[in-house]
Amino acid sequence: MTIKAVTTWIVLTLAIAFGTCTIATLYAPTFIMNKAMSKLSQGQQSNSIAHSDPTTAEQRTIVRPSPDLAYSICIFDFSSAERVRIVMPKADDYLSVALYDNNTDNFFHLNDAQIIADQASIILYPPQVGIPSQASSNVDRYSLNAPTTRGLVLFRSVVRSSDDWQRINADRKLMSCSALQ
Repeated sequence: MTIKAVTTWIVLTLAIAFGTCTIATLYAPTFIMNKAMSKLSQGQQSNSIAHSDPTTAEQRTIVRPSPDLAYSICIFDFSSAERVRIVMPKADDYLSVALYDNNTDNFFHLNDAQIIADQASIILYPPQVGIPSQASSNVDRYSLNAPTTRGLVLFRSVVRSSDDWQRINADRKLMSCSALQ
């Protein structure tokens, strides 16, 4: 092989590697999150909450779900809402809510230890929409912009024993995720 052929081969290989890496970095997280949201929602309507059953070894909607956590999810979607309101109660045991954008990035997290009142309310606005000044964040009331128009809200509660399900279901009745117009 000539030096010109080797150089051409190296440049072409590097260009393909760079292009493949760039495409994977830019599009893989969104592709993965869309697949996850589709599988996790299991036909549920956007901007509504769904609660999982106790985790078993056969249940695999979430990769390796933790048997000591109870999950509730909401797929938020601003195509059918101007805002989304998420409510999380202060729990007797650990409870958290995490918001993920369509690119798998966690952009907000709150747990019950951070809540002072009986509940926290999160008003989620679409990207690049001004938040009204009267909606500024204060104790147990949060207003924020989502970085993408679709994403996932994940609630997690600690399950220490099978007796905890009564308490967890009582907390779940106080959770909500709903569209606001």
